[in-house]
Amino acid sequence: MPSCAHCDKNWNYMDTLKRSFRMKMKCPYCEEANYLSANSRKKSSMTSLILLPLILIGNIY
Repeated sequence: MPSCAHCDKNWNYMDTLKRSFRMKMKCPYCEEANYLSANSRKKSSMTSLILLPLILIGNIY
């Protein structure tokens, strides 16, 4: 689970899921802004690149 860069509290799964679709995520505890790291952005873009063709192929068949 990710943790806040300011208060070091771990986020629960639902908070992480809700905030994962934003570039700037606010901590649910201290309300400070947290940003995705370069590594996290790469992983999420790779997931999108893999899922998009699968969805398109599924729609074709």
